[in-house]
Amino acid sequence: MKFRYLLLLVAIALCVASSFSQEQWIFKAMNDEMGRTLTDLKIDTLKPPYYVSYKVSDVESHHIRASLGSLISESNTPRSRSLNIQMRVGSRMFDNSNFISYGIYGSSGVVYVSPEGTRSTTYESDYDALRRDLWMASDAVYKRALAELSKKKAVLENIIRTDTTADFSPAKPFVTSVEPAHITFNGELWKERAKKFSAMLKMYPEIQSSDVNVGFRTEYVYFLNSEGSRNTHRKTRIWVEVKAKTQAPDGMSLVNYKAFYGDTENDLPTEQQMMSGIDTMAKDLIALRTAPVLDEYSGPVLFEQEAAGELVSQGLGSNVSYLRDPIADNPQLDQQVHTLLGELPFQNKVGARVLPKFLSVVDAPTQSKYKGMPLLASYTVDEEGVPPQDVKVVDKGFLKTLLMSRTPHKRIPESNGHGRTDPSQAFFSNLIVTTSQQTNDADMKKKLIELCKEVGLDYGLIIRKINNPYFKQSLRESTDPSSPMRLFMTEPILAYKLFLNGKEELVRGMEFSGMTAQSFKDIVATSRTSYVYNNITKQKKTTLSGLYSGTDVLVSVVTPSLLFESVDLKKASQQSRSLPIASRPAFGNQK
Repeated sequence: MKFRYLLLLVAIALCVASSFSQEQWIFKAMNDEMGRTLTDLKIDTLKPPYYVSYKVSDVESHHIRASLGSLISESNTPRSRSLNIQMRVGSRMFDNSNFISYGIYGSSGVVYVSPEGTRSTTYESDYDALRRDLWMASDAVYKRALAELSKKKAVLENIIRTDTTADFSPAKPFVTSVEPAHITFNGELWKERAKKFSAMLKMYPEIQSSDVNVGFRTEYVYFLNSEGSRNTHRKTRIWVEVKAKTQAPDGMSLVNYKAFYGDTENDLPTEQQMMSGIDTMAKDLIALRTAPVLDEYSGPVLFEQEAAGELVSQGLGSNVSYLRDPIADNPQLDQQVHTLLGELPFQNKVGARVLPKFLSVVDAPTQSKYKGMPLLASYTVDEEGVPPQDVKVVDKGFLKTLLMSRTPHKRIPESNGHGRTDPSQAFFSNLIVTTSQQTNDADMKKKLIELCKEVGLDYGLIIRKINNPYFKQSLRESTDPSSPMRLFMTEPILAYKLFLNGKEELVRGMEFSGMTAQSFKDIVATSRTSYVYNNITKQKKTTLSGLYSGTDVLVSVVTPSLLFESVDLKKASQQSRSLPIASRPAFGNQK
């Protein structure tokens, strides 16, 4: 036993030594090449870069997809490595960033580097190969940055700038190191579970299509910038996503989903709990087929638990994160971007009241749990190498500040560590809504009925699930990648009429009408119990081509249920399609 114990200690020591050795040579390659980039990367009289960041990411991933009890696909990447380069030319006051143009997309050097600054590299411990890839990628990104800066200057020669806020904020060097996480994923076990979960949906002949996606991803990141920041951090995620679609007898398309997320398997519910959740999801979808259509409604609405979480995620999360309005090089592109981006109502309202006075909002990326429940969007350093801060963005209804990356706001000059994804833009992580006006959960329905009586309505509305932009994009039949961004709020999935006698009736086929960020002022009551909602959402991002696309990002929301005094809904604008001509084929012993 002692001998085996000693062998185990030796094995662990070798793994740790190997990881530290790898960290040393990766940082040496980045540091050596960055030195050459800062001194030698210059074309004639054009400016050299004043800021450079290198990021190397080691990724392990496993994806399993199943439908109706059978595997559809499986991909296992035990190891891959990519590098990301961000480069700024000019000065902090005016550089190549915050500018969009169709013409720049694809501009590069000898090798291809994505618009986000990313390309693959060797995953072996080869110092020379990594140096070469950093050299070639730096060349490409520098040439693209010069093109951006030149075009940006040309555009501003013909317009008068009303906002001369700097393009980049200062940040103190941050040095930290986190050891790699040695997390295992049992692919064989999860293949069987994926098949088992997907087979459950065979029992519902009304469901036309369904699938189960199981995934695992662990990423270890090495970050170095020209200001002296040097850090490592890790990100892990495991997920089970179940999606299903059907049609009502009138042809209306109906969707539902169930998702489970965790940092590790220990964060997920038990297998039996997940099966129960999937079965409930399927039954809710089937019940929607025969539910009456709600043509229109204007009155009080209670958003419960998951629906409240999605409402806060979409309606507040993006709005308390600062997003710079970019400069475009032609009017058509500028109009297209603003159409896709939509309104940013809180960006210039620091100091104004945006919520009822009994509500406050904190974004807490440093917190990993809330009352024992995991918050999955926590992190130790943001994507720009800045340590995160827990920020009270709304205090007793008043907007105190915004979540910031290193793109400064005219009234908020520095980052508070909320730069997320590449290239970094500010976005929320663990958004926690607190209330000083707590109502017992059972009394929230009574308050809803009281409001209905006051305005002479026969019923109110309870919404328990709202479509998530991430699932909406994967489930929708449209091929327009920007379509989820056009709505302030995606449509309800599970909505119920609450009659004055307390009876509930499921309804379908509605979408929000005229709801804006200002609508959050109409919250009149909040529950005593808060709900933890971990989900993937879409972060609005610019690309060099000028189009806004949704980047998938993991977020967490903690919120009580929310009762609004008045919300408008209308009949969904989607077109119904004809039903399948023949019935679904029988499965197994079904006839």
